Amino acid sequence: MTQDQKHEALQPIHPSMKGKLDPVFEKLYNDNVANTPLKPIDLSVLRSKYSVLYSYGTGPAPDVARQYDTHITTHEGIDLNVRVYEPSTTGPWPVHIDYHGGGWGLGDLDTESHICKHICNLAGVAVIDVAYRLVPENAFPCGVTDSFAALKYIYEKGAERFNIDPTSISVGGVSAGGFISLALGHMARDAGIPLKLIAVGTPVIDDLSQYSSASESPFPSMQENEHAPTLNWGRLAWFDKLKWSSLGSTPEQIAEKRQQVPEIFANLFKAKDFTNLPKTVIYTAGADPLRDEGEAYGMKLIEHGNEVTIKRFPGVPHPFMHMDKDLRQAKDFRIQTAAAIRPPLSFGKLARVQYLIGPFPLQIANPQPPHASSASNCPSQVNQAERPSPRLMRDEHGVLRSTKIVGSLIVATAEGFACSARGLLKGRDGGGLKTGIMKYANLELNLESNLDVSIADLLCQMSSASAFDAPVIDEAAPTQEPYWSLSPDTAWLDMLPKTPPANSSSPVSMKDTSLSLYTPSLVPDMTSPHDKALLNHYSTIVASVLSRRTNTASNPYVGYIIPMAMSNQLILHCVLALSATHWQRLQPCMRDRALFHQGQATQSLARLLPHVDARSVDIALASCLLLCMTELFDGTSQGWKLHLQGAKRLLSTLKFQHGDMLTGHFKFSVKLARFLDSAATTSTCKPPLIDNETVTTSLELAEDVNGEDTAVYGIPKELFHLVDRINNLAS
Repeated sequence: MTQDQKHEALQPIHPSMKGKLDPVFEKLYNDNVANTPLKPIDLSVLRSKYSVLYSYGTGPAPDVARQYDTHITTHEGIDLNVRVYEPSTTGPWPVHIDYHGGGWGLGDLDTESHICKHICNLAGVAVIDVAYRLVPENAFPCGVTDSFAALKYIYEKGAERFNIDPTSISVGGVSAGGFISLALGHMARDAGIPLKLIAVGTPVIDDLSQYSSASESPFPSMQENEHAPTLNWGRLAWFDKLKWSSLGSTPEQIAEKRQQVPEIFANLFKAKDFTNLPKTVIYTAGADPLRDEGEAYGMKLIEHGNEVTIKRFPGVPHPFMHMDKDLRQAKDFRIQTAAAIRPPLSFGKLARVQYLIGPFPLQIANPQPPHASSASNCPSQVNQAERPSPRLMRDEHGVLRSTKIVGSLIVATAEGFACSARGLLKGRDGGGLKTGIMKYANLELNLESNLDVSIADLLCQMSSASAFDAPVIDEAAPTQEPYWSLSPDTAWLDMLPKTPPANSSSPVSMKDTSLSLYTPSLVPDMTSPHDKALLNHYSTIVASVLSRRTNTASNPYVGYIIPMAMSNQLILHCVLALSATHWQRLQPCMRDRALFHQGQATQSLARLLPHVDARSVDIALASCLLLCMTELFDGTSQGWKLHLQGAKRLLSTLKFQHGDMLTGHFKFSVKLARFLDSAATTSTCKPPLIDNETVTTSLELAEDVNGEDTAVYGIPKELFHLVDRINNLAS
């Protein structure tokens, strides 16, 4: 039996995949697939079994209010079968159009039926699943052109035919369906069809036919996962040959017809214009050969100023979303996809990051909406008496999502979520949700299957993806560590504290309306999408790492630093430099941005220092400390010493300004300077740079400042490479 005749996906797990797969998936695969005999490929047999290929891992999906099959006739006169899923609410509904996967030659309306049901129920939208024509009976790119024709039909006639809102259309799909959806983003933009969102899972992006082996691909995941279970290089090559064979019976015919296929239909990287595309969510899988090309496409969109969320689910293969009965990654996929699709509520806007490391107790007592509009905008659509009390489960991986916020201050994701959710969480016993295991400032729910509907409905309402100004990318989980590890490498995200804050007071007055809504686009000179992304990264990740304050409204790195950055270019450059230096650990391309902002900040500070007075000493001190932390994050020089010495001189100046220096951000700066110096002293075994007299005098102003030490001392000692220092000394 030749290699081409084998069913490439059905075989024992290859030795090269050892340590790359979630043990839950390994057991699922070994119990159901690994020992299946290899058989010759028969397309008709594959098609007949494709929709149940992963049934061993697919959990039951709740019924929707109404489901029916029908067909649409495109402008070209082609009849396409569709399946419509309607929610229980009264229309017209927002609509999500699904395009199934299957390598262009497999799949039907049953393939992603369970996903469509979950989206309909959890997102509260109508879902229309489209059965585009398949290859090789129909010439490629029939799947793309049919899908666009269906989109046009639904946009033009869907209001009358399906009771949907044509101004609120999202599209999505898995694998080949992901390619289709992303291609439709370009086509819809050019045709003037507004799309609210594109949400895809494990999409194919590149033209595989240009490579004769996995080693020729420029994407490392193609080599790393060449022998991945369920989808490997051999199966990808088989599907690719099937796709192009639809153009003719001879190599000459195929080559001739390929010249007529627009480049974008063969390779999304070949699109001519990447600007002004719809908001996009891309989910990838760690053990998928297609992983890196999907993430690279997302970064391409970010580079052109588009709003993008990228999330990788480590430890699972290409079709993991079909295995939601056992894989928590699949459950997360469906809940997060529905949350992204669900129409947003009318709150403010801010891109947020959620990273769970729990356990952490959450208490919401005497639920009261924090804003007059939040109560009216958050009606409960479920009968709480019929729902079991939620039990929030632990999660350890990273999530990036943009979410709505409410409240009178800058509010982090969980803060906004928890505050907004109060109107929905009342009532099982009149007292609200008492406890749950979660990270307060990083709220995300990973639920047991019997609780999905009750809490996921809440999650989708309050944590739906919404408009924000900064693209974000999630690579929170260290790729060198197993996703399921309970003792991962001490990377920066794992340094988030696991104990509740000693004090949750806000560093700013509740009457201070200057922080009522933080919108990155309003920051002066924030015309660069890169800088918007950096400011978003600082406010969501960096600020959380630096402080124990899990309530972002009381996090001084947000409450004090962000307002200063919004009003002062020097502080803004310092913040962006710190953010870029932190981010470059995961995205080396941020290095140039970090150096640019660090250079701008250093030059501006040098110009300011000869003229420091009572009006500018706070800016100078904050700049020194931020640049000190930037050098510490970078870890390649001793430049932090220079900035601490500058802070010492500024602190000496403060001794003569007692009467003017009693505001919170000065006290915070003094505490921060002391902590940076003491931590650096500990790690370098060198005397402190700031003498005791300076510290003692300055700290007389800062004693008993509402637990300010708690806010400052969240800075992980790993910033100072303490472990490396100790190891070097020991050796």
